[in-house]
Amino acid sequence: MATDGIEAPSPPSQSQSISYFGQLRHFYVAVDGLQFKMETLVDLLGVVRRRTCLPMVVCCSSRDELDAVCSAVSNLPYISFSSLYSDLVERERTRILENFRHATFSWNQNVSAQSGDDSETRKDEL
Repeated sequence: MATDGIEAPSPPSQSQSISYFGQLRHFYVAVDGLQFKMETLVDLLGVVRRRTCLPMVVCCSSRDELDAVCSAVSNLPYISFSSLYSDLVERERTRILENFRHATFSWNQNVSAQSGDDSETRKDEL
């Protein structure tokens, strides 16, 4: 199985209302062969599980692909997910997006707090 990975920085935020999301990072992994895509996704999710509660988005090009992803990750104990289909009622879409915003905000607060703790530790060592 051959894979290539590319990291692309996110475009700058155009709205201050979402500035608390911090620096978003996008990754693209080219997978050699359709049969390896799901296996590669599950492997990648296993790697990022070390970052507890890391909010992420996985985009699929069709509802069938999204259903397959949901099926593949539904049994992983370290994954909590919501499916955002185009035909969801507005209230449900809003709920899912608000939950994601909340998770992202919490993640950024935890990362900032840990960074602050690391800075204080370094100051104490000097």
